[in-house]
Amino acid sequence: MTSSFTPARSLTLAAVTTSASSQPSASTAICRPLPVILMAGDFRWTITGTTAWSKTYEGKEAVTRQLLQPLFAQFADRYRNTAQRFIAEGEWVVVQCRGNVTTKRGQRYDNEYCYLCRLADGKLRELIEYGDTELVSTLVSTVLDPPPQSWHDDPPGDD
Repeated sequence: MTSSFTPARSLTLAAVTTSASSQPSASTAICRPLPVILMAGDFRWTITGTTAWSKTYEGKEAVTRQLLQPLFAQFADRYRNTAQRFIAEGEWVVVQCRGNVTTKRGQRYDNEYCYLCRLADGKLRELIEYGDTELVSTLVSTVLDPPPQSWHDDPPGDD
């Protein structure tokens, strides 16, 4: 099977298949799961559903500080997100993938995702995440801490 190389496909592949180092610090937690360098300044990440983590994180800094840092700080080992399938059309790439990690409380957090990724001008502009929201809700009530409440209800800088 031959595959044509396009910048959008390689950018997406890099964005969704990298993993965090074991016991990440805040700075490695930012960069490893989705390389910050690939995000546009106005990048937005939407987590669908009604979980404590569900919302749209607006801007590269909000994504790293409000989503990636607090989430990855709760992982005990290397987070892996493995892409299984890609479908691309125009600026959009759909990625079916599986994430696997152990939390610091010793519980597994293994979720399946569908990411809708929009790429433009060599940057990741938007990511819409669909996953097992029942799993996330269950883990937030038993294993994972919810995101800082002040960020969920009233993100910094929205004054």
